[in-house]
Amino acid sequence: MTTKPAVEKLMQQPWQRRVNQVGAILRIELRKSLLSKRGVLVYLLALAPCLLILAHALFERGNFDTPAHVATDHVYMTGIVQFDIRLGVFFGCMGIFTWLLRGEIVEKTL
Repeated sequence: MTTKPAVEKLMQQPWQRRVNQVGAILRIELRKSLLSKRGVLVYLLALAPCLLILAHALFERGNFDTPAHVATDHVYMTGIVQFDIRLGVFFGCMGIFTWLLRGEIVEKTL
């Protein structure tokens, strides 16, 4: 069994036009989804753990080599991970889903 006819048929497809069409759709959807004011809440929610770590690093100055400080950092990072997993993922997914469904209905593109 040869695959030469199948390969020749694939090579005859208008791939450049398909790539241009996918690129145009991707640009439209990214501009509509990522650069909107409704997306800011999702970005702030994703940025919250980084801001907590930055605040901890700026305001908790002292001897970083002590075991007590390492234990405190461990508890602090555990809290951040729990926050990120529980609240961040849930509300992030909820915000994205809400925008995808309601936004498409409002814009009458669904």
